[in-house]
Amino acid sequence: MGQRPHPSRPVHRTDHPERAGPVQQEARGPRVKTVADIRVLAVGHGTAVVPEWEPGAASPGWVETEWRGFGAEEMRPYGGGWEGQPGSLRLDDYPYDEVCVMLTGMVALVDHTGARREFGAGEAFWVPRGFSGTWETVEPSTKIFVALPATDG
Repeated sequence: MGQRPHPSRPVHRTDHPERAGPVQQEARGPRVKTVADIRVLAVGHGTAVVPEWEPGAASPGWVETEWRGFGAEEMRPYGGGWEGQPGSLRLDDYPYDEVCVMLTGMVALVDHTGARREFGAGEAFWVPRGFSGTWETVEPSTKIFVALPATDG
């Protein structure tokens, strides 16, 4: 059995040679977060954003609003609440992995082969980056989402 370190001596890390120095709580400094850093993800909370799509991608009268609770920088993870009215949107090589949790309403995703999946209130699903097909908002709907863009490396 190994010896236990003396309580008054600094503990040295042997599991990570690149961090062989003493473990110090102060080293965490600016990375420590508080409850003030927690964000509400909900329709009506955050910054309202109306995404822009290529001409012809959305059906006439397409209406949607994202309420971004975190992550406003381009090509960085972001998320929040979303609300949309009935209509459809063509997605070609969707640039995000997106996790969705339906709060109200119903949506459907139809892939390029015609296969269809519907999701309603209380259901959660993941849309993979690269999905090509159609997003249909079947009835007025709300969801919580987190979008993860591709990262280099």
